[in-house]
Amino acid sequence: MKCLVNDHRTTSLLRTWSGEDHPIIASYFYWIKGNDIQRSQEGLLRCLLYDYLRQCPKVLPTLFPDTWATAQASIKQNQPLEIEWRRDDLLQSFSRLAALDTAHAHLCLFIDGLDEYQGDYQELVETIKTLSLLKVKLCVASRPWNVFQEGFNSVKSLQMQDLNAPDIRIYVKDKLFQRKDVQYLRATNTDMDAIIRDVTEKSHGVFLWVYLVVRSLIEGLRHSDSMIMLHKRLRTFPSDLNDFFRDILASLDPIYRNKTAQTFQMTLASSDPRLRVLSNTPSRLTTLTHWYLDELDESPDLVLSMPRHGVDARTIVQYSDAARERINDRCKGLLEMTPKRYGIMKTEKGTTFVTYWSHVDFLHRTVADFLETKDI
Repeated sequence: MKCLVNDHRTTSLLRTWSGEDHPIIASYFYWIKGNDIQRSQEGLLRCLLYDYLRQCPKVLPTLFPDTWATAQASIKQNQPLEIEWRRDDLLQSFSRLAALDTAHAHLCLFIDGLDEYQGDYQELVETIKTLSLLKVKLCVASRPWNVFQEGFNSVKSLQMQDLNAPDIRIYVKDKLFQRKDVQYLRATNTDMDAIIRDVTEKSHGVFLWVYLVVRSLIEGLRHSDSMIMLHKRLRTFPSDLNDFFRDILASLDPIYRNKTAQTFQMTLASSDPRLRVLSNTPSRLTTLTHWYLDELDESPDLVLSMPRHGVDARTIVQYSDAARERINDRCKGLLEMTPKRYGIMKTEKGTTFVTYWSHVDFLHRTVADFLETKDI
């Protein structure tokens, strides 16, 4: 959805509807980790109106005549302004927007993540239908739940798997069958097409699922799996992402489970925006930080034994590399590391380019959402 909002082609295509007037785009993305107001209808409507008014500030008095008058009076009297935003009042502002002259009325709304809304889904459907009666265009997205499929069954729809199936097929083919180590397979085009087709169909358009499956199939290729074994691997993968994550966690070496849980918890904590604001810390922990926290857990006196002047660059690289290997092995690829600090280092073999440390983050936000569910 963000791609649609930000792609210049969206604006160009909307011009066939708006004519000479510039189309105005406003968007909102529900998120399961948002706070109460962010997951409400009031939050949705307020943000859409703000997004619109940010682009057309001159019409603010028209959309909110009473609030504008109250604000003007408060300014003159040097009094604080308190406003209670109610759903019905916000919808009325959209009605006023629809009555504006055409220069300001060509509005296209993009709303994503309806299934992550907190409240009665049927009420949300009714609110969106109310907006659709106005002179606006709407594009909404959600998981294929019955309440949304039934609520919007009279309008055009597109399944994600129908949209990105060609891209998934290309990705699977490039990653699996363009490799040099697959020559031993002696696979026919029919064999390869069957794997590509099965991955594409079972993915239901979820690219993260495809990525995880292809990663496992590549591991099979490294083990010289036959086509029959590759098909068996594919059949064992759950089609639901959460079930997939559970299988990955179940495969962890029991001796590392506590350490893995600590690593996930630290990554979850560092990704909390509230914590970053309060502590003024970087957006993500680094591999170097993970190494120290891991070592401190086993050797609480480590800090006392560290040199006062700090450690040299070579040691930093060693610590960071060790943390990277630990995280990869313990977390089974559910965390990824993005290099953030580079440098040149002299070795016995000459000068080499090194990564001092990387930022640690979840492979995808759905991994974090999964780890925060009650049964994990």
